[in-house]
Formats: sequence, C-alpha cells, structure tokens
Amino acid sequence: MRNFFFVLIFLLSCFSSSLAQTDSSFSPSGKMNAQLFTDYYYVKHAPDYTIGSAQYAGASQDYASFEIRRLFLGYNYDFTREFSGEILFSYEGNLDGSGNRGVLLKVADIKWKNIFSNSDFLIGLQFTPSFVLLTEKVWGYRSIEKTILDKNKFASPTDLGAGLQGAFDNDKNYGYNILYADGTGTKPENDRYKKIYADLWGKFLDKKIIVDLYGDLEQKREIPQIVFQTGKLFLAYQTDALTIGLEAFLIYETRGVQASPDALDYNYTDVEPFGYSLFITGSIFPKKLNFFARYDSFDPDLMYNPSLYYAYSTAKERFITAGLDWTPFQAIHIMPNIWYTNYTSKTAGATGTALSDYELVPRITFAFKY
Repeated sequence: MRNFFFVLIFLLSCFSSSLAQTDSSFSPSGKMNAQLFTDYYYVKHAPDYTIGSAQYAGASQDYASFEIRRLFLGYNYDFTREFSGEILFSYEGNLDGSGNRGVLLKVADIKWKNIFSNSDFLIGLQFTPSFVLLTEKVWGYRSIEKTILDKNKFASPTDLGAGLQGAFDNDKNYGYNILYADGTGTKPENDRYKKIYADLWGKFLDKKIIVDLYGDLEQKREIPQIVFQTGKLFLAYQTDALTIGLEAFLIYETRGVQASPDALDYNYTDVEPFGYSLFITGSIFPKKLNFFARYDSFDPDLMYNPSLYYAYSTAKERFITAGLDWTPFQAIHIMPNIWYTNYTSKTAGATGTALSDYELVPRITFAFKY
C-alpha cells in the first residue's frame, strides 16, 4: 500500500508539470452521448415459481409490457490533449425509494492519455476489464442481452479505482488492461478489501482473430477467509460480414455459499460456477439488416453436494436468443427476437416442473446510440 501512494504522488507531480505546459493550438471541447434500449415483450411461458435471477425471473405467464432496460446519458470532455474526463448516468431497471425509475452514477473518471507509450491511466469510477472493454463490443448486442459474466452477476461493468489500459505495439495488435479497485461496482466501499482485475488480449491475421485472457482476484473476508478468483477465455473471429465468438469462465469461491446451519453460526462451503457462451452475428443486407444468435450454458456449481447446501439455487441454465436487426436509419435499430431460458434442477429427487422448466419471451427491441 505504501508503494501505491508513492506511485500516486509521482503521477500527481507529473500531472501538475504537464498542465503547466500550455498548447495554444488546442481548444478544450466536449461531447454528449446517449444510449437507449426499450422493448415490448410477452411472457409466453414462465415457470410456476421463481428460478434463478435472469431478466424475466418471477414474471407471470401471459404478462406483456413495454419496458426500458437501459438509458445512458453521458458527457466526455477533453481538457487538454493529454487529459480528459467522462461522466455517465444510467437507468437500468433500478428503482428509487418510491418505486419510480431511478438514475445512478455509472462512470466518473479522469483519463491521462499516453502516460507512457500507447497506455492510458484512469482514476475514478470506470469501466472494468471484465467484459465491457472487449467482449461486449465484439458480441455487439448488449441491447439484446448482457454477456454471460454480466448476465449471471459475476462481474461488474464499472468499479471505483485506478487503472491502466494500453497496447504493447503501435499497431495495437496486443494489449492489456489492469484495474485496482474497491470491488463494489457502483456502490460505496464497505470494507478494507480490494479487487484486482487483469486482462491480456491479442489480435491476429489482420485483426480478424481475437484472443483474450482475463482474471480477477477479490478477498471478501479474512476470518474465515473468503476469496473469489475468476478466470475467463474469450475467442472470436470477426469480419465486416460475420462474427463468431466463444466466451468461457470458471470461478473458484472459497467458502462462497452458506451450507447447513448450526445453532451458533452458518458454515460455508466452496463453490465453482462455470459457464460458456457461443454466438454468431452477421450481415444480410449491409448496414440495413443483420442477424444474431447465441447459446449459453451455465452451472452455478460444478462441486454441488446436496447434503451440504442450505437455501442455494442449484438449477443449471441453458439460454438461447436469436433475432434480426433492422436499421431503417443510421443508429436506430428495430430487433424482433426470442429470449429463452431452460432450467434443470440438480436437487436430488426433483420431478416434473421442479426438475425442468423454462421461460419463453418473444420481444421487439428498439435501440439507438449516439
């Protein structure tokens, strides 16, 4: 920690000297940006009881509604050629105390561009390396569904801390992302522990092949020790006409879930969530009509033992989405799509709908971004 403060003092001193050097040819400027995802959806089929925590978990069968799933309002400002700031406010289903739609602070950071060759330093509430900086961009359809780590709530898109984002070469074929942060996402810190994110990526064959290795480490408690470790592999083939991707993750949670209770305290047991996602997107009529399809498989615990657990969801999930993306005007998307999740319980003795059930939701999604 002492070394961290020495580095911070050094950066601040460099920051001060850089500001002292004025550039008369540069004019500070800013730009607003916005993003909206909204749906009309119909719950064609829903389980008899709530399973998991996916988007339509707990929805009633034959329920239909208009919904706003995301609204981003942001502003980027370039103070100098080297320094810029970003602020982003978000509504993503979050409600205030009265039950109305609420807005939260999603991003608030300052970026020092080219702090050294091909690398930027960021301080503040910023996007994490877990999926936003690369995987989500290649998937390209966050308007339809989150990537698998995000969907299953194993990673936060933003966190408060200090990060480095950069490339090892001038052509930006190889690079990295590192973040040292609170580990609480958009929520205030509530303990002394921190989370370390690290990401290495490479682009090959004229940037058509993408390989990304990601990991994070977070201690949540000391006595008894609770530590979460995540590893993720992302592979993709990307061209203007076609994109194919694979994302797979494994998490080891030391004492991650409550086990059988006793009279004085709750014991904890280790957990290994695992999942993978396969997707394909492509162009039918360039810049007018595209298609997308995706399949996810998720197991909440590879080490599940029914004799140990207490109040823990054990259902394996298979998720499928597919649809068309029509762009009648630039940056406006109309996307008829199907959202489907099948649940299969690992609980001993489960039968009927308690053993296997599903959610089926036809939707029309409208989106824009500028």
